[in-house]
Amino acid sequence: MQPFEAPARERIFISYRHGDNAYAARWLNVVLRERFGADRVFFDTGMDPGVNYVQEIERELESCAVLLAVIGPQWMVIADELGQRRLENPNDVVVREISTALHNGVRVIPVLIDDAAMPKSAELPTGLRPLTQHNGVVLNPGTSDSELGRLLAALDKHLAGPSAPPDPDPEPEPVVRSRYDLLHDLVQECITPPDGRVRELPVIRLLGSGTEMLAYLAEDCGPSVPHTRLDFDAEGLTSLRRAVVELAVRFGGRGSPQFRHLMLCIVAAGSGFGAGTALSKLRNAVLAAEQPDFSRVTFDAVVGALQASGALLNWSGVLADALLSGGERAQWRRRLRALTGFRDSAGVAPDPWAEPDAVGSREFDEVLLAAFLTDLRQAYAGRRSGRAMNCVALLDNADAPLGERFLDLLLDLRRGLPPDPLVVVAAGRQWQPPLDAPDAADLPTLAGWEEHRSAAGDRGSGWLPVDL
Repeated sequence: MQPFEAPARERIFISYRHGDNAYAARWLNVVLRERFGADRVFFDTGMDPGVNYVQEIERELESCAVLLAVIGPQWMVIADELGQRRLENPNDVVVREISTALHNGVRVIPVLIDDAAMPKSAELPTGLRPLTQHNGVVLNPGTSDSELGRLLAALDKHLAGPSAPPDPDPEPEPVVRSRYDLLHDLVQECITPPDGRVRELPVIRLLGSGTEMLAYLAEDCGPSVPHTRLDFDAEGLTSLRRAVVELAVRFGGRGSPQFRHLMLCIVAAGSGFGAGTALSKLRNAVLAAEQPDFSRVTFDAVVGALQASGALLNWSGVLADALLSGGERAQWRRRLRALTGFRDSAGVAPDPWAEPDAVGSREFDEVLLAAFLTDLRQAYAGRRSGRAMNCVALLDNADAPLGERFLDLLLDLRRGLPPDPLVVVAAGRQWQPPLDAPDAADLPTLAGWEEHRSAAGDRGSGWLPVDL
């Protein structure tokens, strides 16, 4: 067999793991296509529908001169549905891509992103262990100009084809960044509060079709960033109250909240007699100037009002155990759905709060959303460890009437409540004129929004538009 000669091949193959901050691979794809041309870069999202992706990947590996192995923080540990590391499966796509390239003598360059460490040989299956002998680059999209320039220079040198004579005084390589890069950086900036301190956050409004952007953000959040996603055009979503509960039920990622105030609010609303008095007491708790604590006092005030009316009889002790115990985290989703009668997409149950005047209309919407935000503050911004963190809500079709009502109420509540840890990213087909969007900045940043907000000070300054 003749030895492999890199100059006979002309293509770049991008290997990456879905669920491991795949935004970096998409960013590299944009940069490399701009630099070398789309026909010289293989990226799996460009495959035609219906092709055999295994055969397509094998074919591409025959014509590539360089394989970029994009390695993020989760690359080593991502597991399959049985809990086994995907790297241990010889038929795993990423394993086959890298092992085939190593076997064929393809130049393999590890690309470490988001502070990922280079794997150790003992941590890898046998077929991938030679990877640890290959020199890599460290890239954090948008912040690693020198390393990106070093990678591009290496690719220029290695790829086949004539190259232009060197510029005696070359200009610095421009950093090619997509609109998604800017959005990702903005959300990343909002996720981690400085020095663990809570701060006000904008409602990030995507101007243009943002559904795909939301899908990318959800993938990037993964299990490490608590997040929830909701489509305001979904079937059966007929009231703001149900939207709030669905947002709570869909929360995933690290440290899902218990939503004690929200559960107590739902119990009160569903009790009929005495609901008005009970919700009023709960409203006083969640709309207080200081962060409320879900305590026996809060519980007794609300449940006492229901018992006085005869609406809550013999099960208040069970309810107290559920809401006051610290060991109920794994069961709150089931309880929320049971209390409201909601079902999954397989069978949509009637919305018990679909009537516009149900339980006091806007007053109930207000206390329900305030309870939701209060529970988020207690779960994240008020962690006893002192290490605050933020969570992400991804809202699709937010320009639907229900979505606009939700965002409108959220902005109103935020003007009177302590800062909450919810990073809201709202996508819609159009911007509704009554909301008075400020001009979208070319480089949207949290600092830019804070400066605009301090200068404006009005309700409309809560938006941070991002033009797609």
